[in-house]
Amino acid sequence: MNKKFRISAAVVVVLAVAVLLTGCATSQAMVRTIEVSATAEVTLEPDIASFSVQVSEKADTTKEAQQLANEKMAQVLATLRS
Repeated sequence: MNKKFRISAAVVVVLAVAVLLTGCATSQAMVRTIEVSATAEVTLEPDIASFSVQVSEKADTTKEAQQLANEKMAQVLATLRS
């Protein structure tokens, strides 16, 4: 039984050494890299502006609701143009 124990212990030691050497070999094979990340912000005078306007109306008929919405939109456009 003592001989079997020694053989088993030797196999375990050899496997442990093999695993450790494999780990060392991969660390030497690593490639050197440089990683850079950045963000930037630029401020300048705008040459285009965009926006949206929504008008909603409720009425008894679609025609009445559309007419009321058109009147409100005309007021909005008149205000923007003045």
